[in-house]
Amino acid sequence: IFTNSICLDDMIRAYLTLVYALGAQFKLREALDTGLLVLEELGETFPRFDKEENPDLEDFSKTTLVNQQIITDGALESMTDEDLVELKFMSDKRTTQAMKFLHILLVY
Repeated sequence: IFTNSICLDDMIRAYLTLVYALGAQFKLREALDTGLLVLEELGETFPRFDKEENPDLEDFSKTTLVNQQIITDGALESMTDEDLVELKFMSDKRTTQAMKFLHILLVY
C-alpha cells in the first residue's frame, strides 16, 4: 500500500491499521513514532524529546502540555451546554484525520 500510494490520503487507513497493529504487539514506541510522523504530515506538530539525551526537556514538554490543557479547560469552562451544542462540526478532512491519530495515540 505504501509503495503504490500516490498521496498521504491514500495511506491514511493503512497507517491507522499499522499504528493499531504496533500497539497490539506492545511496540508502543514504534506506534507512537509512526503516529507522530503521520500527524506531522497532516500539519500537526508536537515536541519530541529523547529523555535519555535531554532529561530536562521531558519536564519542559510535560509543562507545556499541562499549560495547554489549562488553557483549553478555561475556554470550555466559560461555555454553556447550549454553546457547545451550537459549535460547528469539524469539516476539514486533514483535521479530522489528525484527530483519529490523536485518539489512538492517547492510548499509548
